[in-house]
Amino acid sequence: MRLICYLAPNQHQEVMALIGTKAAEGSFLRNFECLYPPPDNIFTQEVSDSFNLSLDTGRDILLIDPTEYPAYEAIVTYCMYSRKIPVYVCSGHGHEKHEIQSKLIQDHPLLEIGERSRLGHFLRSFTDSGKLISFEGGDGVGKQTQTAHMKKKLEEMGHVVKTMDFPHDAAACGKLIRQVLRGDFGTIQEIHPILFASLYGYNRADMKGILLYWLRRGYIVLLDRYVEANYGHQLSKLNSEEEQSVLLNALVSFEHEWLGLPRSHIVLYLDLPPQVAASALALDTTRKALDIHESAVSNYKEKVRSTFLWCSEQLKNWRVVKCLRVAEIEGHPDIRLSVEEVHTLCIEHVLSIID
Repeated sequence: MRLICYLAPNQHQEVMALIGTKAAEGSFLRNFECLYPPPDNIFTQEVSDSFNLSLDTGRDILLIDPTEYPAYEAIVTYCMYSRKIPVYVCSGHGHEKHEIQSKLIQDHPLLEIGERSRLGHFLRSFTDSGKLISFEGGDGVGKQTQTAHMKKKLEEMGHVVKTMDFPHDAAACGKLIRQVLRGDFGTIQEIHPILFASLYGYNRADMKGILLYWLRRGYIVLLDRYVEANYGHQLSKLNSEEEQSVLLNALVSFEHEWLGLPRSHIVLYLDLPPQVAASALALDTTRKALDIHESAVSNYKEKVRSTFLWCSEQLKNWRVVKCLRVAEIEGHPDIRLSVEEVHTLCIEHVLSIID
């Protein structure tokens, strides 16, 4: 982990002393490297042959004192939006406390504002002990509902929990994905699965810095759809298991190795027959117009379900959560589990990886 320090000399010395002490105590999982003095112009010197800065999303942290660098908001904005690295702004204390003026960066998830005396606490929080949990399943199975219930439960247990859903409208390709899902560029069958997968992958990759930061801070990250959504939807468009295996391996490599997205510690696949889920979609008055996946014919949705179940057999971090209680007596109807019953099944799986 590397600290890029836009600090006064005495503050830098304090940081170095803290790093040395805590490293000796074994408090940090990784050694800290400290870059000081910082480049005069982080924008130009990052790509300069004479100064090999090369900011890294998964490694670097910017520490900055606004009183030392009047143009700090430009530096902060560049680091968070362009390079996607976390920033700690030393706000001073008491009457010296500094307020962020730019609305563009005030509430950014990569921004931490704290007193100089809290800097050590901030650095000690990088434990790399976070957990990434993704909810998958067909449309109408209750992914959003279960994500909300899981967040509430884990917070009651004292965990710091962050959530995100995909596709993410504010991220790369977000608007384009919505156009594709509206059917502006053709039907499900007309759009190649690789194109679909690539758009979703780049959308997720644009949020990689935030996901990595949360995991480095030891948070539990709950995702309503993630990388695994590509597997169920795109692999279902292929004709043979052999083709599916090839594309599955390619997508895993593309998203995790090439794009560098973190892997899910556990995937909770909410399994529900499409015809049952469709009735829930019909009753959902909060949902906007159905997209081309949600409005697809039932045989496509059943194929997606079968593909998800096949994936759960291929990938060891998947857990299937059955959301339908099959009738034991012939002629009696199957019963969909309540939200609370499904949550109970989900929390058992989650506790197995965080306890």
